[in-house]
Formats: sequence, C-alpha cells, structure tokens
Amino acid sequence: MRATAISLVRSHGIVDAAVHSSVPPSHAIVGPPESRNATLLNMSGQLPTRLLRFIRGCIPTYQSAEVLLFFAAHPDEAFLPEEIVASMHPKAVTVSAVQEYSALFAASGVVTEQDGRYAYAPATPDLEGAIGDLTRAYNERPVTLIRTIYKIADSRIQSFADSFKLRED
Repeated sequence: MRATAISLVRSHGIVDAAVHSSVPPSHAIVGPPESRNATLLNMSGQLPTRLLRFIRGCIPTYQSAEVLLFFAAHPDEAFLPEEIVASMHPKAVTVSAVQEYSALFAASGVVTEQDGRYAYAPATPDLEGAIGDLTRAYNERPVTLIRTIYKIADSRIQSFADSFKLRED
C-alpha cells in the first residue's frame, strides 16, 4: 500500500505526518521539526501534570477551554464578552457563559479585566506554560483533552453527590 502524506496547518505552525499502512498512528512523527522531540503525552496517554492541575483549577468545560484559547490567540487585544461571542461564531457560546469563564480566568490570573473588557495576561510563566500545553492538546489530542476535562468535572460532581450520602454509624 502506498504512503499518504498529510499536511495540516495549525495555529502553532505546520504539522507534517507521514501515515503508512505498516506504521500505527501512535508512532507517526507529528509536529514541526523543532518540536518532534517534545511529547505532549506520556507513554500512558495522560496529559502533562501541569496541564491536569490547570484544568482542575481553571477549565470547567471544553467550551471554557475554547474561550481561553481565543484569548491566547489574541494576546494584544481586550474584549467585551459580546465581542468574544461574535468573534467565536460559528461556535455556539453565550454571553453569560463568556462572562462566567472570563471572571474565572481573571480570578485565576490568566486574564485581566478593566472596564468590562478582558485581556489575555497570564500572571506567571507556569500559567503561560500550562496554556501552551492546553493549546497543544487542543490541536494535537482533542479527544484526550475532552475526555480529561469531563472526567475531572464528573469527579467533582461525584464528590459533591457523595457529600450528601447518609452514613451508617
């Protein structure tokens, strides 16, 4: 069987992958040449620990991740929630959701707020690195990212539900 070359343009550059019938997808070389040695996932398929901590503290839903990545893609601009909704179209996100996520991001030190406008401004290099990890996961491993976000959310819900269980003493 013949090899098929795939070239994908991503927000972080050009990604080239050669897909061969005899090479499993997990062994394909993906990413620009300078980043091919950097692996987003460890061998067990987990996302980096820094990203997992960041998701637990700042990313309640996949939609919130998309809003944060919108901010990261426009680092030199400040937006009203309504402008974000209009700019993210056709993705369906409401103004109230953007307001909620933006307030969470501001409290977490990821964005700043002034006069109702929000701007990307990670407070620490570690936050900026975690957002870089989020960007790579979003572009390279979206299914893993979605599963991780909702697995963490489900564990929060289960912990909350467990707090109401009656205990037998």
